[in-house]
Amino acid sequence: MTRTTVLASIVAGALLAAAAQGDDPWKVIEVKKDSYRVGVKFKVAPKVGWKESARVWVVPAQGWKVNGKFPFKIDVTVPAGVSAGKASYGKGDAVEQGEKKAVWKLSYKATAAGKAEIKAKVRLSVCKGLEECVTWVEDLKWTIDAREPGE
Repeated sequence: MTRTTVLASIVAGALLAAAAQGDDPWKVIEVKKDSYRVGVKFKVAPKVGWKESARVWVVPAQGWKVNGKFPFKIDVTVPAGVSAGKASYGKGDAVEQGEKKAVWKLSYKATAAGKAEIKAKVRLSVCKGLEECVTWVEDLKWTIDAREPGE
């Protein structure tokens, strides 16, 4: 066994052990429909005072594409104890956008320790061919459990 293989085995074992113990710091919530998937990936236990970002995505189903002409919009609502980088994100705020996927980074910061629910109302559209387009509004929500930096 080569040194690289041994090292890769050790790292893989540590990652599997952490995942088995529930130490994965990230969580994914996804809504699946016939024509698309929309979801969010976020850090479960962010540190108070640290800037974080959740990734929200829209992925069309097989045979569909992201509607590049639609004015995508994501409205973010945060409770007390969390400050949002922006209250609303548009098509131009996407960090990745093409026919197969659109992705946004929603920034926020926990200002107090404890649990808080963040909500995002996602307005999206996907098309099949040139004529058949559908428009939806999906409500995503996720809970963070902010920790003090020393925890």
